[in-house]
Amino acid sequence: AKVVVSGGLGPGKKYTEAEVMMRYLTERGIAKTRILPEERAATTWENLRYGKMLLAQEPLWDGKVLIVTNDYHQFRARYIAAKLEIDGGGLPVKSRPLLYLNYAAREYFALLKTTLLER
Repeated sequence: AKVVVSGGLGPGKKYTEAEVMMRYLTERGIAKTRILPEERAATTWENLRYGKMLLAQEPLWDGKVLIVTNDYHQFRARYIAAKLEIDGGGLPVKSRPLLYLNYAAREYFALLKTTLLER
């Protein structure tokens, strides 16, 4: 299976999110040839859109993805995937309880924005 790591360079950061994730995966034994880095995205919508474009170039891709993201972010990520016609299942990463409450509140407003603006 191929792995898309997605995310651009944040303000004041030295490495893109994609680069950090790629290092993490290769240090844990995932072959670099299996990893497709996408380093332009600044939003979840762009993560999924650009990731889909990368996967579309893979001859064996069957159109399905597994979205690995934080538990509080999983619903919105899968919502956006459906809007982009991506057949995406989810694998949530459990957050610490105090962080979860903070980010879940943020996600509520992000989901509202996403549904209103459709991006």
